[in-house]
Parts: sequence; C-alpha cells; structure tokens
Amino acid sequence: MNAAYGIVDVADDRQVGEYERHFYRAYAGLTDNKLVRLIWDWDDAGQRIRTRISYADQVIYTARDPGGRLTVAMAVNLNPAEFQAAAFGFSPPDEPGTRFCEILNVMTTPHHRETARATYGSFIQGFGYGDLVAQGFEVAYSTCTRRRLRPYQLLGAGVLGQASINGEERFFLRWPIRQLAS
Repeated sequence: MNAAYGIVDVADDRQVGEYERHFYRAYAGLTDNKLVRLIWDWDDAGQRIRTRISYADQVIYTARDPGGRLTVAMAVNLNPAEFQAAAFGFSPPDEPGTRFCEILNVMTTPHHRETARATYGSFIQGFGYGDLVAQGFEVAYSTCTRRRLRPYQLLGAGVLGQASINGEERFFLRWPIRQLAS
C-alpha cells in the first residue's frame, strides 16, 4: 500500500468528523471493553467519539490509502497537565528531564489492508514516533487491555502498572519512543 501520511486539521470540521466517525466504528462493537465509555465522550446518536483531551492539546496522525480513504489513525496527547490514564488511577512516573506524551488511541478502519507489523513500522514508528521525537518527546505512555498487552510488549512497551476496574484489567505502559522511532 502506498499510504499518504498526514495530521488531522482540528480546525476543519470535515476532517474531525471523519476521524470521530471512524473512531466510533472502531470501538463501538468491543463489548469486552466497557471502560472506554468512562474515558471518552460518546455520541451514539451521531455515531462519533472524541477523547476528553482537548483537540488543541492533541495531534492526530493519519494514514490514507491511494484513494484518499482513512485507514489508520493515532491520537496523542501533548499536554502533560491532562492525562487520560488518570481515569484508571495511573499517573506519569517522575522522570526529571524526560519529555513525555500520551497515546490516546490507535485505530484502523475497514479500508486498512497492511499487516499490523507493517503499519507499526512505517506509520507508528516511522511517521508518528518520528514526528513526536522531532518535537522533543522521548517517552509515550498509554493503557491497554490484557488482550493487547503481549503484542505491545513485543513492540517495545514496558509495563508500569496494572489496575482492575469493574472487573476489567488495564495495563499502564511506557513506550521509549526516542529509541523506537525508525
């Protein structure tokens, strides 16, 4: 796939709407993942989701297929004062001098055709992490379910903590993006 990489212009309602509708489709059917209802703003009638982190404090990386259709997106919180993982009881560790960000979500759309490994290598490591490192970020934090834990560890994430909320497990991860960026 010859993907075109970009960033959502959060001032463009059309781009934001497209992203929020795909975000909804990616997560609405995950019946085993109820905690996402606590951390994101859901508009079921409009079939849209947005995180509670202001778009002014985010960068949303995108990949599009040759036809211009959105295939992958990764939203990242750039503001350390807001922290989505706090909803699960996690806080960033004290790492003086380390600039960090927070991965809010990664999603694929029905138009995605690459393998997960290829997408991770080119889009996430190359484009997303590359841009974050160029902005001076060294570490990214995120959370995940048990189902995603082992694959994320194989991609370089380290586990910092674990919580169980209403019977659902969440893991707090540290991604050394400066080392992982390709």
